[in-house]
Order: sequence, then structure tokens, then C-alpha cells
Amino acid sequence: MAMYRQLLGSFANQLVLRTPVSDTLSYQQLLEKVQQTFEAALNHRDVPFERVLEELYGKEEGGARIAHAPISQV
Repeated sequence: MAMYRQLLGSFANQLVLRTPVSDTLSYQQLLEKVQQTFEAALNHRDVPFERVLEELYGKEEGGARIAHAPISQV
């Protein structure tokens, strides 16, 4: 059972990151952008993803978008 708790914990607190990528960036610049995105996301991690969707799309449509696995849609 302890093995499954670790596995479930891996999916419970996912942090979705969206980083713009350009072919003109060096590898170092890309890593810096990812780091900035990650730090910004950590500053807002206490906001539930459902609330973000509700703020963006409204209460009814935000809930519908959750049903479509928004994390995997890129």
C-alpha cells in the first residue's frame, strides 16, 4: 500500500508549466526561461487549477474543461 501512496502523490500536486520556445534561443537561455516559468508557477501553486479555469472561462465552461484532461492537451 505504501508503494501506491507514493505513486498517487506523484499525480496529486501537478504543476503545469508553459514556456515559449524559440529556435533562436541558446540552450542556456532556454534553461533560464524554464527556470523563470517554474519559479513563477511555484509562487502561484496554492491556487487550484479548477479555479484558474473558472476565472478564465466562467464557472460552467471551466468545469467542462476539467473533464477533458487539460494538463495533457498541448
